[in-house]
Amino acid sequence: RAQLTAENEALATELRQLKLKSLRFSALERENADLRRLQEPLPPLINKTLIGEVVSVELSVLRQRLLINRGTANGVKKAQPVITADGVLGQVLRVGPWSSEIILITDAEHALPVEVLRSGLRTIAVGVGEADRLTLPYVPLNSDIREGDQLVTSGLGGVFPQGLPVATVTSAKRDPSQSLAHILATPTSRIERDRHVLFVWFTPTHPAAAGPA
Repeated sequence: RAQLTAENEALATELRQLKLKSLRFSALERENADLRRLQEPLPPLINKTLIGEVVSVELSVLRQRLLINRGTANGVKKAQPVITADGVLGQVLRVGPWSSEIILITDAEHALPVEVLRSGLRTIAVGVGEADRLTLPYVPLNSDIREGDQLVTSGLGGVFPQGLPVATVTSAKRDPSQSLAHILATPTSRIERDRHVLFVWFTPTHPAAAGPA
């Protein structure tokens, strides 16, 4: 009986170790998949990239920020665009030698010039302090924008080059008594889940490079 008890305990320990290894392998597989997606072909105007890892996350109504383990020692600079495999994430707000703080496009203090891919309408996407929502507060009532429209960077504002995915319009409501439409959109980047980000450099002479506001 003592021998059987010892064997059962040994088997239970081995089973726990195997489960732990399986969880680790699954996490590594997800991480490798994310890294492969970051290396997928990018627009030709982007001439250099740098992968960074998220160190800490602050997602609140007042602040939508990430701390990344890349800084001036890696060539990162203030106001540099940061993206993921799915689209625009934000830009560098503060940078130190070995880390940088990213202000996300969903931060209430962030405004991003965008363009409706279908109609060419240009406007501004503003954060509201929620990781899954943007608002477009300056769209006239009769503008050509509707639910399902894809939003991309317009290239204006001097930070983000033209044509990077930003968000999808999820609500487009119009009140005849108001002069502006009520437009909401969901970012294409997985702001709450992405562990790795991509700092990008682009060719300033490219036609799609970021221009002045």
